[in-house]
Amino acid sequence: MGIWILNGLIVNANNEQTKKHIFVEGEKIAQVVDASEGVAPQTEGHDVIDAAGKLVAPGFIDMHVHLREPGFEHKENIATGTRSAARGGFTTIACMPNTRPVIDTVETVNYILDKAKTEGVVRVIPYGTITKNELGRELTDFAALKEAGVIGYTDDGVGVQSAQMMKDAMALAASIGMPIIAHCEDDTLVVARR
Repeated sequence: MGIWILNGLIVNANNEQTKKHIFVEGEKIAQVVDASEGVAPQTEGHDVIDAAGKLVAPGFIDMHVHLREPGFEHKENIATGTRSAARGGFTTIACMPNTRPVIDTVETVNYILDKAKTEGVVRVIPYGTITKNELGRELTDFAALKEAGVIGYTDDGVGVQSAQMMKDAMALAASIGMPIIAHCEDDTLVVARR
């Protein structure tokens, strides 16, 4: 038994919308049929979704979300954040390390990944911090965080104030094939509001 998605609009390689019938079997698209000729496929014995006038697309990926867990669950948590993502069509989300504790240890990465497996409804991939506790004083163990499953490093919302530390972070990240996602803000240039 599979699922027929009928009359859905898809965007082709030429950036044009075309109407298609799509058959999903298991977790794979098994068949795509041109729907512009008005001939409906045999759907008996399968679930049917009428997608007339709707865009059918692969799951979206959000590379900057704030799940806030651990530490700020009163703002958001993995369960609610992943459900919100799924409602918006996102099947993978990358969570920022602005949690308490911040994502600067293997243990915290494991906590997030384990919690996402038990309470999440979409794939969660975490970022690790550039510096320990986002304080800008000492780099985290990039290699260990990569091995644990982070996809990059950021002190999200906090600019690394030492140019040398940022240079060292970029060199280290590049040496292991990982990105730095920088919050580019020099605190010495920030004017206090009166």
